[in-house]
Amino acid sequence: MTVHTVSFVTGNAARLDDAREHLRALDVEITAVNLDLEEIQSTRVGDVAAHKARQAHRVLGSPVIVEGSGFIIDELAYPGPLVRPLLAATGARGVVALADLTRTRSARFESVLVYVAADGSSRTFSGTRRPGTVASVPIGENAAGIWAQLWRVFIPDGQRTTLAALDTETRDRLLADWRRESAFASLGKWLGEPN
Repeated sequence: MTVHTVSFVTGNAARLDDAREHLRALDVEITAVNLDLEEIQSTRVGDVAAHKARQAHRVLGSPVIVEGSGFIIDELAYPGPLVRPLLAATGARGVVALADLTRTRSARFESVLVYVAADGSSRTFSGTRRPGTVASVPIGENAAGIWAQLWRVFIPDGQRTTLAALDTETRDRLLADWRRESAFASLGKWLGEPN
């Protein structure tokens, strides 16, 4: 089997670890590259990721992946990839306040991975959307393994509390299920297909 080496453009150590975990068994070797790229302002996760991936490929000239992610309150179609500045300005309570404006509090994580090959051709991979609801108050602490403020307000479908407040075994099981259906898993399977 061919081992594929791909530069993952990220400065986020948690994302790098997550990518390596997703692709470990799929013969994809990830090298981290931290580039200062322009990030367009858009509520569409895929648009942001595609723009950054094209820039990164122009700089590196080799296979590259860029992950775009967002958190979407369904009725508002917001904040999407703009969640980072929202959290910086308001914290988890700001997400709760936005959900208070809706009837259902329905929300989801979204992840898009854009791969640009050495020749400049690109392909986009989407993971399974992770549906749930926004809690009425943040629950749980940002402890070891709880690396995102959103985990304190997101209640996955089928659960009664936030990701941050779930027991470790349940949270690990959910994350493992999501990992199997992630954009990274889709990329790894595609790279493993015969040409």
